Amino acid sequence: MENSLSEWLLLCFGALLGTAVGFHIGKSLAPEVQAPPQIIREVATPKTAPPSECDHTDKGFHCVRYLSAQSANAIYFDIPNLQFDIGKNQLILLKGVFVPQADSKRECERIKGILAKKMVESVLGKATRIHLVEVSHEKEQLAAKVQFDGVVLQDLLIGKGLAARTGKNKKPDWCRLQ
Repeated sequence: MENSLSEWLLLCFGALLGTAVGFHIGKSLAPEVQAPPQIIREVATPKTAPPSECDHTDKGFHCVRYLSAQSANAIYFDIPNLQFDIGKNQLILLKGVFVPQADSKRECERIKGILAKKMVESVLGKATRIHLVEVSHEKEQLAAKVQFDGVVLQDLLIGKGLAARTGKNKKPDWCRLQ
């Protein structure tokens, strides 16, 4: 019985060795076929579309759609191409600025708050491209700089006297600012 097992193992080993030697000899005798380099390149590199201006990046969301303004510093947007419709009707706060409140008890702040909200509604309603850049979390909400048609909304509001930059100073006195 031992003989038959050892003979069987020897026979299997010989068959494997013969197959390997035959394959090696056959491979060296067969002519080598070369594929044209362009075919190899096309197979090796997948065809991807060049990056678009509307592709989201780690720095922001691009080509968003303006929906409405809750106030001058709280704006609703639809952010396309996010999984599970996360970006639908998303509230975004304006980053880096104080904006007068339209519901303030002080009349001068209330008037400026209403003007600021109307300006936001007007410019974003007419904008062709809107991007949210430098997105971060503030007050448990998303905050971002809002760019429309190459203009930063915060800079526009500051230039019109309807917003002030945040910093170490407190909220501005809107009645003193002209």
